Amino acid sequence: MRPKLPHDIEVQTYATPARLSSIQEDPPSPTPTRDHQADIFPSYDEQSADDTDSEVSPEYVPIPVEEWLPPELQGPYVELFKRNGFDSTLFIAGMTETELKRIGVTSRGHLHYLQAKIGQIPAFEIEYKVPVSVNEWLAEIGLSMYGENFRRNQIRVPKEMEILKSLSRKDIERELGIAKDGHIKRLMYAITKLRDPTERQQKAMRMRQVLDDVSIHYLEETNVEEHSFWEKLLEGASSTEKLAELRNNWLVILGVSNTIWLILISTVASKSELTVLGANPLGVSFLFVFGLLFIIQFLTMLVHRLTTVSHYLARAPYRCGRPMKTTWSFKGGSGQKVLEDSADILALQQTAIGRRKSDARLRGRKRKSRQPSPALGVVDERADEQANESTPLI
Repeated sequence: MRPKLPHDIEVQTYATPARLSSIQEDPPSPTPTRDHQADIFPSYDEQSADDTDSEVSPEYVPIPVEEWLPPELQGPYVELFKRNGFDSTLFIAGMTETELKRIGVTSRGHLHYLQAKIGQIPAFEIEYKVPVSVNEWLAEIGLSMYGENFRRNQIRVPKEMEILKSLSRKDIERELGIAKDGHIKRLMYAITKLRDPTERQQKAMRMRQVLDDVSIHYLEETNVEEHSFWEKLLEGASSTEKLAELRNNWLVILGVSNTIWLILISTVASKSELTVLGANPLGVSFLFVFGLLFIIQFLTMLVHRLTTVSHYLARAPYRCGRPMKTTWSFKGGSGQKVLEDSADILALQQTAIGRRKSDARLRGRKRKSRQPSPALGVVDERADEQANESTPLI
């Protein structure tokens, strides 16, 4: 049974790299709308019948570099990106400032702009697995154009792909004939994924497949109040620049305060005849300053605890008037509820043991009530059977 997700959660589906080689070259519509996504997004030739009708978010479909770059940067940089193997966002994702400088981007303004634009590209991750064939694996990672190079080096079946683990960057350039930085980077990343996934990774992969099959619901349409809440929260949150400025200001305040405190101590220490409220001024000032700090610390701790409790209650797995949702696991078949919490498991075990004992006592009472009494002259069933065996058939 497929778990149902709440409709007020925004779910994004991922387009796996295996579909890259089969994407048709249909140009996207200049004004895409959510109601016509199935007509706008490119279709796939080799996907199954179940995936044919599914919608794919355009954010996770690699696009060519000439479409990704803005018009004012296409002239100087399209050829640079292609020449170095960064043909699409599949290879551009994760590029660093050093890699941009290496391919020839020198303008600081362009570097800053491209870095921000690259940060918006989703990570096209590769799953841990041993592929069925080399061609299928190359198609999944977007490097199907090098199939002949692999066959020429006698890398045709998965068993022969073990040699890839020992190849360095220079070996890849010399033996496989791959010279473009973007393609080499993608291939070396894919080589690290050439192994059987662990149990934890298998769970993550299965959950990703479940999410891929879930239809998309946009939060601003299904739950307007929730969407407006998060929008206001993001607007009120401090940006990175504001947080850095706040940190620097408080460092200056603390530095100045400590300096004034040291000057006060050194000045008053030499004036023994001075008193405040009949006591040493240093003691009074110490009591006032640190007492104020303790009060502020207590109040902030109280606010923090109340905020933590509110967050905990907001994330509680139940709602008023609805059954409580306990912890769950990936294990278990259809309709089977598997709990991972040891307290829940112990409670269920104790409940089951108590139920079995109660059932045993009830069955014992029923047997005693059904047992025949000799005073009523009822013949034992076993005696009847013996009598029937000794009686000859007529």
